[in-house]
Amino acid sequence: AMLWRNDRGEGRDLTFRELSDLSTRTANLLSARGLQKGDTLMAVLRTHWEYWVAAIAAHKLGLLFSPVYYRLTAEDIRYRMETAGVKAVITCRDGEADRHVLAAAEQAGVTLRFSIDGAAPGFEDFHACIQDQPATMERVQTHCKEPILVYFTSGTTGQPKAVLHNHLYALGNHCGARYMQDVSENSIHFATGDTGWEVVGGTKFYGQWLNLG
Repeated sequence: AMLWRNDRGEGRDLTFRELSDLSTRTANLLSARGLQKGDTLMAVLRTHWEYWVAAIAAHKLGLLFSPVYYRLTAEDIRYRMETAGVKAVITCRDGEADRHVLAAAEQAGVTLRFSIDGAAPGFEDFHACIQDQPATMERVQTHCKEPILVYFTSGTTGQPKAVLHNHLYALGNHCGARYMQDVSENSIHFATGDTGWEVVGGTKFYGQWLNLG
């Protein structure tokens, strides 16, 4: 499913089965901590592979998934947290991401906070938390017209606007991947881009995987 590499020479190859297992464990963790269908999970994860795990987990629970750019200020993140009604956040510790996320979360009252880079002041260790969670779960019923994602515009004029996408958004990316990027069953598709931006949904997620099967 994914051949992940970063600029520090680290890498991980993930199968669809592994992503299914990890995302189910994540979904069970979030559910055990009180999140339920309709709640919002924010991700500030740059280009880490855990982004896809968190997104799939959110989709499995019927949560709203809100990706955010990791270089935003604390005030930028606080505004997005309050606007989207965020209940939990998962972040990396690249740059000042964790410091800004923590400051924003404390102001916005977001108490459920995870870091993919180990435990840190104000954050639980994401990987340690999902390790003992079950790899099976009860299916949460969702509908194609129900919201799945909440992105924020760039805020060129005025404050950024929250933009909702429903489940059909994921299917809509199929055509772009197939006919613009020529992704097919045996493709290896390379794409850059921070997961905080909407373009990731169309360049290295939904459409690409839909065309691999």
